[in-house]
Amino acid sequence: MEKYMDALVMTPEDRVVYVAFQLKGLADVWWEGVCKAWIPAHALRNIKQGNKTVDEYDTEFSKIVHFVDHINHNEPEKARRFFEGLNSEYRHVMGANRPNDYFTVLEQARGMELQI
Repeated sequence: MEKYMDALVMTPEDRVVYVAFQLKGLADVWWEGVCKAWIPAHALRNIKQGNKTVDEYDTEFSKIVHFVDHINHNEPEKARRFFEGLNSEYRHVMGANRPNDYFTVLEQARGMELQI
């Protein structure tokens, strides 16, 4: 299989797709589970507020975190991840004293947004 992929000069991404296509039975079921778990977790690491309002960022964050159980059901970790995606001015004001629960971080960011 590796010789075939080398001969076709496949990119690493193409190799993953090709090998995944070859999986059968339980291996295929396992791979689908990996993809379902990895994609939201990876997306969660990359989500940022950017030019979105706090509520728009919260909506996008909530849609993704819903699929990452180990973060969704861990309030301090969920709050930390949400906080890290906020724009720098929010993080700077909240500083080292940021709340440990998601709802409080969200409410503080909403309040700050009204003042900015």
